[in-house]
Amino acid sequence: VLQLSRDGQEELPQQEGAVGGEHGLAHITGGAFSKLDRLSFGKIGFNVNNLPDPPQIFKTIQSITKISDYEMYRTFNMGIAFCIITDESNYSEIETICQKYGTRTYQVGEITSEMGVFITGSTGKKMKLS
Repeated sequence: VLQLSRDGQEELPQQEGAVGGEHGLAHITGGAFSKLDRLSFGKIGFNVNNLPDPPQIFKTIQSITKISDYEMYRTFNMGIAFCIITDESNYSEIETICQKYGTRTYQVGEITSEMGVFITGSTGKKMKLS
């Protein structure tokens, strides 16, 4: 699982095209990481266990509202805007293209045989989102 953080960057130009080996794309907006479940077709799961620290705004929201980690990762993208599900061997090429346009990338997890979307948040607790 490869996730991109946009931070207001422009979309990657279409001419860069697909690298090959992409198995799915997900825009992490409303519903956040639970959107990955739509790509599973009931056959695979996603273990998102290597996320970068969320931006300060999400830490502030959680601190003020006392919302649980589960609810934060179920509701907000926590700074991750887009996911590309691809073979690990494609990561370097995709990362190079993204860096060319000022977009940061993170290799944040893996596909598993255990169905569902699992997130390991900043506290280290593994949570099943869907």
